[in-house]
Amino acid sequence: MDDDETKTVVLDTNFLLIPHQFKINVMAELDKLVDTAHELVVGEPIVAEVRGLASGRGKAGIAARVALEAIRRNKIKVIPSPLTDGDEWIVEYCKAHPKTIVCTNDLELRRRLKAEGTGTRIIVMRTRTKIFWA
Repeated sequence: MDDDETKTVVLDTNFLLIPHQFKINVMAELDKLVDTAHELVVGEPIVAEVRGLASGRGKAGIAARVALEAIRRNKIKVIPSPLTDGDEWIVEYCKAHPKTIVCTNDLELRRRLKAEGTGTRIIVMRTRTKIFWA
């Protein structure tokens, strides 16, 4: 990153599930990748989606419960929104806040963000062991 302002890093649902599913410390990896001051945020629609998954059984339910605990423990800012769709919230947030960094593995969302031309930078997981700039 090339300037001193605090960057906003938006976490998508699939990124919040990575720590349990793939044993990657996303918070530590983000600190390495985003080499300037940054604030982690999620939208209410993302939290609602994770809560829905957390009520389920199996690996996805466990991963979602771990994600909810990570949101609380890491004091990730939850942004209120009237929207109910997580991807829609991310796109609208990025339109309103250019140069936001988005962490997602959702290919369609990545395409939408690039098409919007907001200067959004994207971080993805590759090789199931690391996260990278897309």
